[in-house]
Amino acid sequence: MNIDAKTKTILESLRSKKVGVFCDDSNLYHSYKKYGWRVDFKKFRKLLESYCDLKFINYHIAIPDRMNGVLDGTENFLQKIIPSVTLKKKRMKYIPVEGKMVKKADVDLEIALDVVRTIDEIIW
Repeated sequence: MNIDAKTKTILESLRSKKVGVFCDDSNLYHSYKKYGWRVDFKKFRKLLESYCDLKFINYHIAIPDRMNGVLDGTENFLQKIIPSVTLKKKRMKYIPVEGKMVKKADVDLEIALDVVRTIDEIIW
């Protein structure tokens, strides 16, 4: 795998450290839509494990309702990444705005709480 010098330096700084990763599906989804790239979580996990003591990759996602029409695609995607991540799921919110239903994931709070719980486990 080709790794640029800056990334290599960052990865080397993780040697012998315990590392946890918190992923926000919404941010990754919109990056994919904008730039056309995806994270291969199997390769990502393997890369991190070769540099550090990787404790977890928590993947936070809001699951759409079946009526939304994208649930099957979401489920297929999740089946691919499940071996490499720990899923942290919640239901997608649908908010009426000016006569339309706006989808809202809002997993930021769940990620923050996950970080706090993880820190609490480490400290105590």
